[in-house]
Amino acid sequence: MNAALGAVAQAYIHTLDFTKDMVKAAMVNNCNAAFFLFARFYVFPQNSLELINLVRATESISSDPAHYMMYAIGTFLFVFNLALLGEFVAKTYKYNKAAVVSVTQKSHA
Repeated sequence: MNAALGAVAQAYIHTLDFTKDMVKAAMVNNCNAAFFLFARFYVFPQNSLELINLVRATESISSDPAHYMMYAIGTFLFVFNLALLGEFVAKTYKYNKAAVVSVTQKSHA
C-alpha cells in the first residue's frame, strides 16, 4: 500500500509545474514521507514481529529453518527500508528547500 500511494504521489507531483507549484509539490511529498515513515518503520516491524511470535508459538515450525529465514528476511527488509529512507530524506530536503525559495521569491516580488 505504501508503494502504491508513493507512486500515485510522485505521479501527481510530476504533473505539477515546479516553477509555480513547488509548495504544493513539497506538501504532497511531505504527506507521502509521513505515510512512508508510518508504514515502513511502525506498521512493518510491528506486523513482522507479530508473525515471528506466532511462528515461534507453533511448535511444529518453530525449529524449522524457515523460522530462521524469517528473521533474516525481516532484517534485510529493514535494511532495505533504511536505504529507501536515505534517498527519501534527500529528496524531501530538496523539495522543501525549493519550496522555501519559491515562497521567498514570491514575497520579494
